[in-house]
Amino acid sequence: SDNTPRRCVDCIARTSRGHGVSHWLKRTAGRLGNLRMVRKGLAGVDAIDGFRAPSGHVRENYVEFGFSKDKIRVIPHPLDESFLMEHKSDFEEPIKLLYVGYLEPQKGVEKLVSILDGVCYQGIDASLTVVGDGQERAEMVEQARTSGRTDRVDFRGHVSNEELPEVYVAHD
Repeated sequence: SDNTPRRCVDCIARTSRGHGVSHWLKRTAGRLGNLRMVRKGLAGVDAIDGFRAPSGHVRENYVEFGFSKDKIRVIPHPLDESFLMEHKSDFEEPIKLLYVGYLEPQKGVEKLVSILDGVCYQGIDASLTVVGDGQERAEMVEQARTSGRTDRVDFRGHVSNEELPEVYVAHD
């Protein structure tokens, strides 16, 4: 028999993610729902001649879900030339970190504030700009408040595509 001490699911979820069981179950159910949806979509996959993946990494994810590697072509997103700008950062401290995208659980954004906290804890002068919105925003704002990093995290919300090139070049 295994004499290893066992912890209840609530303790594991709370200590490993900083949340209780209900939050953990909600996230897990969402991930399983996504997997179920992908598997359901595979039912007619044999009738499809080919798929496009924007990167090799995405292609490998498709293969892990059961798609035939031979049917997947990597075709990167087209380049928006308005993003071809001279970089303004000198890549010196303070380091200006940037996240642009949806603030949703599947993106892993709940880790961003704690990553910034870890970087600052190591004595590196850094800040984080978060561009985008979503259901994780309130939690991230609370994480910044709890960790005492509100002065180092700038939640900008939605930024138009016309403004994004300037945002990118101003960060490391």
